[in-house]
Amino acid sequence: MLKSLTKEQQERLDKHCIEFREKILSNNKQITFDEAKEAIDYLYKFTGQTNKPFIIIMDSFLESQLAANYCALINLSLGGNQVKNQVGNQVGSQVWSQVRNQVWNQVKNQVGSQVGSQVGSQVRNQVWNQVKNQVWNQVKNQEKVFFGQYYFGLFYESYWVTFYNFWIDEKIIKNEFLKRWTLHLMNGIYNIIILENFVIITRCPKKINLDDSFKLHSVTQESIYDQYYIHGVFFEKELWEKVAQRKLNPKEVMKMKNIEQRRVTINHYGWDEIFDYFDKKLINKSKRNSKAELYRVKGLAENIEINIVKYEDPSTGRMYVSQVPDMDDYNKEILTADHAMAWKSYMSLDEYENLKIEA
Repeated sequence: MLKSLTKEQQERLDKHCIEFREKILSNNKQITFDEAKEAIDYLYKFTGQTNKPFIIIMDSFLESQLAANYCALINLSLGGNQVKNQVGNQVGSQVWSQVRNQVWNQVKNQVGSQVGSQVGSQVRNQVWNQVKNQVWNQVKNQEKVFFGQYYFGLFYESYWVTFYNFWIDEKIIKNEFLKRWTLHLMNGIYNIIILENFVIITRCPKKINLDDSFKLHSVTQESIYDQYYIHGVFFEKELWEKVAQRKLNPKEVMKMKNIEQRRVTINHYGWDEIFDYFDKKLINKSKRNSKAELYRVKGLAENIEINIVKYEDPSTGRMYVSQVPDMDDYNKEILTADHAMAWKSYMSLDEYENLKIEA
């Protein structure tokens, strides 16, 4: 039994995770009906299903959820069950029973955690979960049923697709299903909803816009599937346009009820632009010539107060605003403007106080 990775395997795993993550996030293939039918025929044959479902392809996850609701009503009218999904349950249990246990218990902690951090957290937890949560809200607001018991698409399954394909590449396991199913997913299957007589496939998005932290983000266009995000926070299109183009005045920004939206909006505008409208209390003024002032600010996040220092750039004379932590790197509480400036300058308070010239 394989108990740990060699140095060479670890290097290959690093490369493998990056490559798979990029393949998934940049996959904008628009699956055709023939490709979808081939994939579902193969999945059903592999899991022992004999029925031939109607295959429906939609261009967004919300459209797929709404389509699933109509298909469920058709099943109900034919004497079936509207919500419970016997076929989906059988397919899901068959897939996992035949592939999961092959390698899962071998070095799962070492490899699984790495795949989870490099692929699972950035593809499933960031992109998939954000889209799913927003669509869930939209579906519920329309008083529809959200279908989400089993997922077989590329994004939700990014973790185990990456995990098992590493072992296939390493020739530790042989699994024809995993190899073929990965190819089917890479044809552009974002998600699959399996009902009694229907299979609804969501095409991969034509483009995904992310920030450097792999959060859905764009201030110029939709982030994914007609959804608009700024650093991972969802906005309705009308509000997103106002924020992206900075059409709200500072008072309107500070009155935004959604605290997360308010937070990313302030970051987008720049704290310098909003500072005068903060709910703030002056804590301390600098003893030096930097004109620095330390403030305690509330209202930027729920039930949280933070330190903000306002200071002058000596080279330009311009005033700036910056957040500083409650404690410095030496675990000492920051209570003065000079201490805040010391932290910003990567110095201890003593080092800063002995500084003769500020650059």
